[in-house]
Amino acid sequence: MCTTCGIRKNTTVGAVVKVVRRCNTRTPKDKGLHLVDKQALVFVNRIASRGEGFYGHLINIKESKLMKTNAHFRDCEIEATNYNWVNGKLT
Repeated sequence: MCTTCGIRKNTTVGAVVKVVRRCNTRTPKDKGLHLVDKQALVFVNRIASRGEGFYGHLINIKESKLMKTNAHFRDCEIEATNYNWVNGKLT
């Protein structure tokens, strides 16, 4: 949860979520800001220890593959999707 703008969303490990919005106080050069514009899908593989965010892999929808980088998402609003990640494929 972001204490500045009040974004509060929860997720579970194994879920496929869409990044919808980032905190307004993030710096303009924030590396994750472009993910909001793309409405990126993320496979959640771990919840951060203090509960402020989660770790996950971006999903390449065209190739139905997980990207290598295990990114830390914090201060972002997420939306649940109807997608599932089963046996290495997006269903």
